[in-house]
Amino acid sequence: MKEAYEQLKIDHDLFKKGDCVHFHSKADLFAFIRQQEQHPVRLLCRLYGVSMSGYYVWRDRLLSGACVGRYTTA
Repeated sequence: MKEAYEQLKIDHDLFKKGDCVHFHSKADLFAFIRQQEQHPVRLLCRLYGVSMSGYYVWRDRLLSGACVGRYTTA
């Protein structure tokens, strides 16, 4: 677990030093977290300063018709 956290810190530093990642909303951030299968949700939520419960509420919520196109992958 500590190794995964250390790797996550390295990845985070790369984001800070390289191309900046800006999220327009928490929904955008949660969609990003959902796509990061190589890291645990707990660590990603801690890293980006959002609650795990907020992430899971977002994930389990039924998306409105307008949002479906934004967060589905082709």
